[in-house]
Amino acid sequence: MYDQRLNGRLRGASDFWLTTGLERELPGNWSLEAAVRHMCRHETSRDNPAILDVNEVLGILRLRAKDFTLGLGFGGYIGKTRDYRRLAIISLTLPDVPVEGISLETEVKWVYFSQWLYEAGFSVAIGPNTALFLRGARTYRFPTAVYIGFRYASGETGGRPPLENFTFAAGAVPFDERYKLAASGEYRLELHRKGRSRLITDVGFSLPVLYGDGFFSQFRPDKLVYNITGEYEREVSPFLFVSWYAAYAVDMPADKALSFAGSLGTELKLKNQPNFGRLDRIFRFDIAAGWNFKYDEELTPIKEFRGRGRDVW
Repeated sequence: MYDQRLNGRLRGASDFWLTTGLERELPGNWSLEAAVRHMCRHETSRDNPAILDVNEVLGILRLRAKDFTLGLGFGGYIGKTRDYRRLAIISLTLPDVPVEGISLETEVKWVYFSQWLYEAGFSVAIGPNTALFLRGARTYRFPTAVYIGFRYASGETGGRPPLENFTFAAGAVPFDERYKLAASGEYRLELHRKGRSRLITDVGFSLPVLYGDGFFSQFRPDKLVYNITGEYEREVSPFLFVSWYAAYAVDMPADKALSFAGSLGTELKLKNQPNFGRLDRIFRFDIAAGWNFKYDEELTPIKEFRGRGRDVW
């Protein structure tokens, strides 16, 4: 899980959560889970010499009934987190309460049996796997805050899902003195469709990780980069699509007091399939011309052509 909080200058805390563990089903609706949850916090455009690292180790007993899911767990902490040692949690999920389409969720942590942390809120379904949510949270070394927003959760649905595609890639960077790892990804949401036209948004992100003192030393990101696009697409024929889009790219330094860099651009496109990255056709093309307002670039054509080889299977 990735939780980022930003102010108007794009400064704020970015929490990276990684959970691993095992879950075993028990007779009835019970299950037993053993999990390790790792959290590290980085700051964008702020000096942050001491990274907060938290490693929770938990055993959780869950009861999954028709109208609710209840969890109770106990554990502690491992690693360098000396401020925390003992931990107890309780979680509760109530789907379709008080009416269908509204869900309540909460998780409360009792840290060191003296400090309370929590996440609690409710969501209102607005479409297949999509919802508006209101959430209040108090987490490690962060003040209580309230959030409101839009949420998408993947799952089976009877209609057209708004998430059209999602890609993620991560790997090592060999023979590089500055970076040791890099991760990137992109997802596309269909916001509205009517006839042959639709409105979509693409969000791309990348995260280069500094080499530091060694490959197995602390994993510090150098920056967080986003590329956000809004696109209006019109199907002219089954083999030709025309679209206009605006894109904003932002580069936010991590754990350094440096301001972010951003740029805005717009383009017109001609393409022979909606998603250029898919192997839907033997021959694919994507021709675009546009303007970057930050760098004052002239109208420049951008062309991409790709072919697909013969199917192996």
